[in-house]
Amino acid sequence: MATQCLAWKIDDRRMDSFEGGPKFHLPLRCDQLRVSGELICAKCLGRREKPRKREGTYPQKWWGLLTEPIDNIGPQVNKMVYSPWFLEKAKKYSLSQESMVRAKKMYEAAVAGVEAVPPVPDLVAVAAATEAEIPASQEAPKKAGRKKKQEAAPAPAPVSTKEKKKPGPKPKTAEAKPKATEAKPKASAEVKPVAKPAESLPPVTAIVENAEPVPSEDTVFIKVRHFEHADRSYLYDSTKHKLYDKKTFKYIGRWDSEVERIVHDVPDSDAE
Repeated sequence: MATQCLAWKIDDRRMDSFEGGPKFHLPLRCDQLRVSGELICAKCLGRREKPRKREGTYPQKWWGLLTEPIDNIGPQVNKMVYSPWFLEKAKKYSLSQESMVRAKKMYEAAVAGVEAVPPVPDLVAVAAATEAEIPASQEAPKKAGRKKKQEAAPAPAPVSTKEKKKPGPKPKTAEAKPKATEAKPKASAEVKPVAKPAESLPPVTAIVENAEPVPSEDTVFIKVRHFEHADRSYLYDSTKHKLYDKKTFKYIGRWDSEVERIVHDVPDSDAE
């Protein structure tokens, strides 16, 4: 739409990763409306004028315009698709076909209808260049492994011939084996103290800092972190995007990162 903000946006919930490598951000466009006479919205205008360090799961950070090349912002490293960091990692790690398609579609959707968008590299060509380098580095280890197997193969042959000659004179020592049966009760005595501490493990429970202990039965434990919104502090569950009161631990609602507000009419799924 003609009045939509032209700023880039990232979200730690919308990420992908290289095969066996680090994660990267998928390209997103701010969905807010522009300020009159500006190319960006009021929130992005504030982030550009007063940038702050990236913190939390949903960083409030200025990442540039869609009409500018995707690059780092000062000392802040941009890990979005097509950024210098991304292209450097693409030389070392491969990118799956599914990841390439997803990244390309999201980029095209973000810049759709925008004029004067800078050109970006072809992800297929980037991935092809990376795959061409990987097989060459894997040939040497395979040859070295074959040589070790061939040298180790003749070793077991002389050992097996010596073992066949020894069973002849050893029938007399078989009479001394009953002594080992007398030591069996000792093994059972050592097992008893091991079983007792195992029964005492379940009562140990994790408790939220500064909270009073609660019984472990019929209790749901949730991993949370501190979260601030509209000059107020909450406890945030990043798995289900739930917010809780910092003092009473009562469920407040769900955090919607797209519009950056708390949705209060969504019930608590853990209370059902």
